[in-house]
Amino acid sequence: MTNARRVGRLARRGRKVDFIIRKTDEYSLVAFERRRRLKADGFMIWAISKEDLILAKLLWFKASESPQQRRDVQHLVNLPYDEIYVQFWAEKLGVDALLQRCETMMNTTPAMQKLYRDKLMECSNEERFMMGLRSFNVARAMALASFPPDLDETEQRVALFLRFYGNDFTPEKRAATVASLRSIKRAPIKTENK
Repeated sequence: MTNARRVGRLARRGRKVDFIIRKTDEYSLVAFERRRRLKADGFMIWAISKEDLILAKLLWFKASESPQQRRDVQHLVNLPYDEIYVQFWAEKLGVDALLQRCETMMNTTPAMQKLYRDKLMECSNEERFMMGLRSFNVARAMALASFPPDLDETEQRVALFLRFYGNDFTPEKRAATVASLRSIKRAPIKTENK
């Protein structure tokens, strides 16, 4: 099966897949070398390491001040990760202050953090990856259920974009994205996870 068909299969199952073009700066080259191969829905994919996901989200947070990126980092730093690597690159990339803010904003007790971490680490990489995909699908289904029932599929996509990513963009970029979403004809949205 070709990679395009595999990605298409993930998309038809309601999975969110982000494609990020690799840049040529020093950090991007290092992050690319650290990518990991995971099994998802029966086939192998390449995924960014947890540490590089933390750094990417810190960079996105710095650029957009998106509360979603900050929350994602707060969640990720609550799990085991290579703190020395992240701190090194956070300083070089100029996001070390943001990292420190995210690390200190946790309000979960250390005992609960340990229990959560231990339970999560009992799962395989594939199981943890699939949990993340299922969480996204649940959030998406909840968002769709909260929209007015008379929205057509295009307006549902617009509403989903605004709900999940609306605060990540300047008003101009948000308006351009909404216009683009409205101009594209797509397959129907699946509202249940199959």
